Amino acid sequence: MIGKRIVANLLFYYPEQMDDLESAIDRALSDGCQVLVGGYSLNLIASRRRVPSVLISAGREAVEQAIDEAIKLVHVIRQEREKNELFKITLQLSEDGIVYVDNNGRITIANERAKRLAKTPEDLLEQQVQQVLPFLSSYWQAVLQSLKQVTNDICKNGNEVFSVNCYPVSVENQAAGVLFFFRNVTDVMR
Repeated sequence: MIGKRIVANLLFYYPEQMDDLESAIDRALSDGCQVLVGGYSLNLIASRRRVPSVLISAGREAVEQAIDEAIKLVHVIRQEREKNELFKITLQLSEDGIVYVDNNGRITIANERAKRLAKTPEDLLEQQVQQVLPFLSSYWQAVLQSLKQVTNDICKNGNEVFSVNCYPVSVENQAAGVLFFFRNVTDVMR
């Protein structure tokens, strides 16, 4: 839609591309518009056609506000990158195996310790928790359904004993997944 009626005698015409500007002006004039309002190109064409027009330009305040917003955005992006790096370092330095399993049972975050505890040469990412960490599968289902955390639970996986902590992750009260922290405590239990 190129024109939109806002008030009784006020219409807006939005050309899709710069090449459409002439045809938008033609439509505006055929619709009975008496004054055109727009940027430099519109005013240049209107002047050639001897049609009254008003130039809208970005004033100093608008430019300064845009620059201020851009600077704020750069700071926010840098802070998020810093948090992301801190998260990566913390994830890799943890003595616990850490995995995040989404609501489809797929592992989307896993540290190296989790991979070693799973005793698999494969990357855990994008794998189904039931296949690569089956001892966490029942926790995943229970925590996802109840949205209640489980802490300091002990479970067996074959001959090994694990301490497991599970935390539900929800977004707008909808289950998004489960964050697991687990460690092998077989030697401690003997």
